[in-house]
Amino acid sequence: RDLRVVMWCQLLRHRETGLGKRAHVEADIWRSDAFLSRFALRDKLIEHDGCVNTISWNATGTRLVSGSDDCLICVWNCWDASPARPATCLTSMATGHVRNIFGAKFVPFSSDAKVATCALDGAVRLCHIDSISGSSSQLLGTSAQFVSRVEFVPGQPSVLLTAGQDGLVTLYDIRVPQATSRPTVVDLSSIGGCTTLAFDPASGGGANVFALGCADMFVRTYDLRTTLGGRSSPTGGGAAGALPLRAFAPRRLLEAAPSLLDCEHLSQGASGLAYSERGELLVNLRGANLYLFDARDGAPSALDGPVHDGGVPTVTSILAEYHGRVNQETFAKECAFVNGGQNVASGGDCGNIFLWDKRTGALLHTQRADGCIVNCVAPHPSLPLLATSGIDSDVKLFSLGDVQDCRSLNGATPLRAADGAADGAHFARPSLRPRVRPRRQHGLDRHEVLTAEEAEVHLISAREMLQRGNERFGAGQHEAAREAYEEALVALSFHVAAARACANQAQSRLLCRLNLAACLLALRLWAGADKACSHVLEVDPRNVKALYRRAQALIGLRRLARAELDVTTALKLRPGDKLLEDLRQRLLQGAVHRGRMADARRDAARALLD
Repeated sequence: RDLRVVMWCQLLRHRETGLGKRAHVEADIWRSDAFLSRFALRDKLIEHDGCVNTISWNATGTRLVSGSDDCLICVWNCWDASPARPATCLTSMATGHVRNIFGAKFVPFSSDAKVATCALDGAVRLCHIDSISGSSSQLLGTSAQFVSRVEFVPGQPSVLLTAGQDGLVTLYDIRVPQATSRPTVVDLSSIGGCTTLAFDPASGGGANVFALGCADMFVRTYDLRTTLGGRSSPTGGGAAGALPLRAFAPRRLLEAAPSLLDCEHLSQGASGLAYSERGELLVNLRGANLYLFDARDGAPSALDGPVHDGGVPTVTSILAEYHGRVNQETFAKECAFVNGGQNVASGGDCGNIFLWDKRTGALLHTQRADGCIVNCVAPHPSLPLLATSGIDSDVKLFSLGDVQDCRSLNGATPLRAADGAADGAHFARPSLRPRVRPRRQHGLDRHEVLTAEEAEVHLISAREMLQRGNERFGAGQHEAAREAYEEALVALSFHVAAARACANQAQSRLLCRLNLAACLLALRLWAGADKACSHVLEVDPRNVKALYRRAQALIGLRRLARAELDVTTALKLRPGDKLLEDLRQRLLQGAVHRGRMADARRDAARALLD
């Protein structure tokens, strides 16, 4: 730890004094192990009114573009996510799409004034962004089904490829927007829809090699020069006659399949692809894990698999496999290399982002990033900054945060509640009123993911409700106190990564549930009191007050054996406590009374038999 502190001090000193180039210093920060331990939500970009399905940085990392179900794209200035310079929305424009936007990319060398988009309506459009004369868009072309991905060809800023659900990869030249026909680069319609594509920056010949995901477990790579040249395929590779250079699939999945054509039950295709600067190919498979392949020319694993698709070799040896996340619900989950290429990042159906060690495959860090599902992960080109989006209608920026690591977002060790009738203290009244009602999606409660500042506003509001409940409880207004405590628990239903906010949230939840249990006992709602105390004991098994109140609830439910166990446990923690001794005496008297009643029933039964 001391070495890590020294290293960080040196990096910061070099950045402040200018002794090292900024790009090199920032790269060293990215590669530092300390980065993951300080990973925290820094800002939320709020403008959209629907799921944010695509996010992308410009080449220099000064702008971010996002596209959403609301058919709008937003351009953000968010290169510096510090409180002194919060992210701002530069423009929000209607694209002309009538269905959900799935892809949005800045046109290279356009001064960020043009964005290419694709959407569920099958349209591919070019949006012109001009804050002075207004914004407009023009239709580049349409597909028979929706288009899920758009990528510009490296070195050719006017040429882009799209991957469509009709199984076609189509080439567009934005300089000819009214072309009557578009070249089909790859046709996999006989297999299924194309889901994603990515260009290999390490390939020669102007980086013309790209990887393509389809509806099966195979990821195929193509050379754009040969596909446009009309190279014929012995298997009838489609309208473009494109023959893959290679196919990639994990050996374990291939061996589990009865045949190469019978593998739908093993994977629903690749939802995300990413190349490293060294030519490693990262594949995010739906229904399976993430896999890292060596995709370089002449790699040792190039010819280790069965022949596939008309003599095309299949690479089955993997460099690493990344477990831990579930990818079933959506087709748009991306993957990326972060931390200077040392780590792998992806989202999951649980609403978390996951970061693994690229070389070993070890899961290093998880972070709550969405109320439901995380689809997009976009690392900044140079800064230690990561943008994410998903089902929530905002974009979240993660960067360096608290020094203290909070691995479990809502599992921080709670502070013990002070004894007393109110079980709480007097808190300051908030100046802001947060939105405290959790949203719902897919029939499930979606707890918001908050920054440390937003969490503090929610905490202040919850403490105000807690104090109001204490006052009503003291006045004997038990039903009104119960409502106040339940409102406070709703206000505390959020996710936050900041360690201090996590600890305060856990403490406030504990106080609310203990006081709610007292209200429910007064209202003779035994089951609710039992549940509230059980929640407290899951976090703090040695909480004497929760044991005492749960024992009271269990007596009301006639579960006397469990009540006696709670009282015995509480007396071990606090020997000689008068309230606990009285409750134990009450249980003993009840046991004696039940024994006498049982003896009387047995005597009556014998008398009837005699």
